[in-house]
Amino acid sequence: MTVNTEQKRALAQVERIEQLEDVVVSLDDSDPRRTKINTVVMSEIKELSPMRATIAAQLLDVSEKTVRAWVEAGVLTPQTRSPRLLIDPVRVLEARRIVRELRSEGRVHDLLDELYFQLSDRDLVESTEFVQSAEQMRRGEGRKVRSRLA
Repeated sequence: MTVNTEQKRALAQVERIEQLEDVVVSLDDSDPRRTKINTVVMSEIKELSPMRATIAAQLLDVSEKTVRAWVEAGVLTPQTRSPRLLIDPVRVLEARRIVRELRSEGRVHDLLDELYFQLSDRDLVESTEFVQSAEQMRRGEGRKVRSRLA
């Protein structure tokens, strides 16, 4: 498959995903259609193929060089590095949402730092260890640790 064909396919898939997500947001939390549409969104996301850096760059509206730097910094996740760099499409979509939000707030500089912090925070909160620790804390398990200064 040519890069152009891959690019068109990825852009069309991402556009469909974002359109469906817009519909989900417009529905009330109790609306049963919300769950159905979310299921379709998840299915569409799973159908995304790993992305070339050029495609990720277009989706993120940055240069390919920037995408490669973000991979090296750990912000974007490579699925393969050889024979060519292919990036995890789910992580590209997460980064796309954050970049768009930052730009809408007028923040166009230091995107790497902000992306890193937001995605790291998201990864931590979604980690199994964090969820288990939070549940233990809610149940009052464990012991309090205080610094000597307190």
